[in-house]
Amino acid sequence: KINGTQYSLSVMAELSINGEIIEKNSSNFLAAFGPGGYDDCRAIATWEPANQPYWNGYWFMTIVGNTNGDEISFIYYETEEDVCSEVINFADNAVFGSPDSPYQLSAGLIEQTFNLTENWNWISFYLTPENNSLNSVFSSISENVYQIKNQNHSATYYPNLNSWVGDLNYITTSEAYLINMINSDILTVSGKLIDPSTPISLDASWNWIAYYPQYTQSVDSGFSSILDNILQVKNQSQSAFYYNPPGSWVGDLEILQPTKGYKIKMDAADELIYSGSRKLSSNPEIIKSQNRDIPDWQVISGTEYSMIVMLQAYLDNLEFDNSENNIVGIFGPGGESDCRGIAVWQEPAGIDGFWYITVVGNVNNEELSIKIYDAESDQIYENYEILIFED
Repeated sequence: KINGTQYSLSVMAELSINGEIIEKNSSNFLAAFGPGGYDDCRAIATWEPANQPYWNGYWFMTIVGNTNGDEISFIYYETEEDVCSEVINFADNAVFGSPDSPYQLSAGLIEQTFNLTENWNWISFYLTPENNSLNSVFSSISENVYQIKNQNHSATYYPNLNSWVGDLNYITTSEAYLINMINSDILTVSGKLIDPSTPISLDASWNWIAYYPQYTQSVDSGFSSILDNILQVKNQSQSAFYYNPPGSWVGDLEILQPTKGYKIKMDAADELIYSGSRKLSSNPEIIKSQNRDIPDWQVISGTEYSMIVMLQAYLDNLEFDNSENNIVGIFGPGGESDCRGIAVWQEPAGIDGFWYITVVGNVNNEELSIKIYDAESDQIYENYEILIFED
């Protein structure tokens, strides 16, 4: 346990593993750790016996620290290590739980749920499945799943054979996966939680990676350990570039989210360790005026590929920016029902403003058109130029 700290908080907790309440014995212990991992131990729990009929036994911890806001995680050990799924933020003098109503900690097997749509889905796991074979992980949705692939391998499910065919046989939790669904379905997987600070080795060029934390955070915070070498990150429908110098992100991907799969491009090999504090917010949305009939362009789902467009637009020879509720969209051959991307206005320091668009699709060489909605005139205009989709 670290020393030399000035602050502390108290935790009175009940611990359950796979639903079974765990009490103190001669060989087990529960501990709390700060962002520095095992070298940053903040508390070793003691066992407070039951005082019936007032309360059952509980684990008591005095957690120390110097910085409010530090994330505190819990690990239980007996014959093997169990990482608790709960994380708290350090706050001086705070109290979590009480003898008669302890703070709930859980370890062992937990569940992760994926809402899978028809066609393609980019996913990743923050737990290690009990059985990581494809047959086991996807058994509950086998009638609706068609194909799954990671960066280097793939497998296709054949119902008449009741079997997967391909060179992908097991789920590796550090990777992102693309799943092609015949119909929408819900996948629930049980397993042991992965410590969010577990390193992920990255090669130069592209890497398909998992997102380990169970909470959202900004791309800048989540990728703080690799900012010297990261070039680009994308999920299924959004993307962002890191420009260094000046050391800033440009793009429409701002928040990293659990269950999502990510592709990142590196300038050099590095090791990713997720860090940073929780940021429970969603991506910015276009604010729609109640006084105008603003077009409700919705980007299509289930796509496998994407490309990036950074553009400046002009209307009647005047720059078309993000004034009021202006919108820029890119569309496939299906017109406005085939929206492939909605632009986000970017204005980095020292650079003229521009529109940034992550354009999605499934077929290379498709012709794409650009439309703008001008809020001042309440009109939609089609651009002269045609783009060709290329993954």
